[in-house]
Amino acid sequence: MFSTLFVGVDVSQAEHVVCAMTAEGQVWARVRVPNDRPGIEQLIQWMKTQAAEFDRLAVGLESTSVYHWPLFEALTQAEGLHRWQPQWFLMNPSIVQGFRKTYVDRAKTDPGDAFLIADTIRFGRLRPAPAPDPRYTALRVVTRHRFHLAQTVSREKSRALNELFCLWGGYRATAKDRDQAFFSDVFGRASEYVLTP
Repeated sequence: MFSTLFVGVDVSQAEHVVCAMTAEGQVWARVRVPNDRPGIEQLIQWMKTQAAEFDRLAVGLESTSVYHWPLFEALTQAEGLHRWQPQWFLMNPSIVQGFRKTYVDRAKTDPGDAFLIADTIRFGRLRPAPAPDPRYTALRVVTRHRFHLAQTVSREKSRALNELFCLWGGYRATAKDRDQAFFSDVFGRASEYVLTP
């Protein structure tokens, strides 16, 4: 039977708080590292040292805004960790929050969260996450940004139309024969010319 070291990482903007746990639920080691490139390298070295006595590695990270992504990419690409055939678990914070309810006496702290993340993956009810492909990271960022911009433009157009209605209720109304609008596009050049002081 293979022995596995379970590592829980509580991610934040400033630092990563890490707890390593054995299969029996005993805390093996803890560490804090800064959330930057040197901190990630320090964490990789720490994980290699802690996992030396184990056959496998299971690493869980709480998906926190964008703060977990550089760490997740760096860990999955770290060749020094490949010998442990690591499994990766990227968890929604609600999963950790739900698991916290089983510990009635545990306060919400960063070390406590790292412990809960390690214990959650140790429990074995989660599916591992696939390692991210670095070839698609830039595309992922750009497409998500474009989607965000499209939503923002749509929201602002709706707000502009509401304000326009309050100021000039008939602006979007149809023309004299009631079958044609004054402007085919309220945000087009002709309409912009009329609205510009």
